[in-house]
Amino acid sequence: MEERRDATFAFIHVSVKEFLLSAQGLISISERIAIREHATAAVTALLADRRIFRADFDESLRLLQLVRGVHGLHVYATEFWIEYLLSDAALSNGPDVSSDLFALASRLAQEFSAGRIDPLPKELTVQPPDIDERLQLFQQYQILYEQMKASLNSRSRICLEVELFKQQGGSSITKIALSTRA
Repeated sequence: MEERRDATFAFIHVSVKEFLLSAQGLISISERIAIREHATAAVTALLADRRIFRADFDESLRLLQLVRGVHGLHVYATEFWIEYLLSDAALSNGPDVSSDLFALASRLAQEFSAGRIDPLPKELTVQPPDIDERLQLFQQYQILYEQMKASLNSRSRICLEVELFKQQGGSSITKIALSTRA
């Protein structure tokens, strides 16, 4: 594709248009499949990251993985894994317990729980009134449900803290950096 001066787009070569209009070019991906694939990738990335960031993992291999971009995917996966799980469950009228996604998500929740010595703090386990109603679809899967709820509560608290910081005049990282130098 190329953008023309008049802000329209055109195919660079006529063969591209022919391919897209042919039977070979008719690739269709449903929303449900796309969400399931994104969810699976996000949860798999988080499981891999748990291995990479363990204390007993080789430091040079960890650095190599970071250079290759694992950290960028980790940030994305951390932000969106629950949304993808909730969306997938909503499109399927509940989590598909026979899916690879459910098995991976349950394993991730188990790993989160197994690494915890103390129970989750009370503020992360209560059900706030504004929490996503799709979370109820997971209520019978206790460990996964509790980890998802804690993560959503944590995210809500972080957003609240950021908002409070902004209201107190801390509108940028620069202000933090300057205040720490003084």
